[in-house]
Amino acid sequence: MRQRAPKFVRVEYAAPAAAFALVLAVAAFAAEYRMTVNRDRLVNAQNEPQNWLLMNGDYGATRY
Repeated sequence: MRQRAPKFVRVEYAAPAAAFALVLAVAAFAAEYRMTVNRDRLVNAQNEPQNWLLMNGDYGATRY
């Protein structure tokens, strides 16, 4: 028996609109975001034990 090739189905969706909405959401978030951690805070992280600015707490990696 001869097999038929599958027919292609045309699917329309709103990908451009969804991408545009995502770009708008990211832009709105970026407009409100401000960098609050600078080099001086990282170097002096041991002076802020309540804030873990680095992965191990501070450059000394004391953790506790």
